[in-house]
Amino acid sequence: LRGRYVLVDFWATWCEPCVAELPNVQNAYEAYKAKGFEVVSVSLDETPQVVSDFVRARKLPWRQVHNATCDGDLVAAFGVSSIPATFL
Repeated sequence: LRGRYVLVDFWATWCEPCVAELPNVQNAYEAYKAKGFEVVSVSLDETPQVVSDFVRARKLPWRQVHNATCDGDLVAAFGVSSIPATFL
């Protein structure tokens, strides 16, 4: 992702404000992906399967990371205390 603009979006499928914000993230992704804009979503859901099912149903095209099963704690690394939380 080096050389790109990256939006890191911390969210969960059970978080109503997070889900409500998804159309805005989708619109930004579609509008700017050709100009080097990427989205990486970090899910705080309990299991990765819930995220996979949700992403497949919503046809979300960007990278998804499940915080509990990745190689580190991204929530702690970014200092996230509540969701939704986004960093550009």
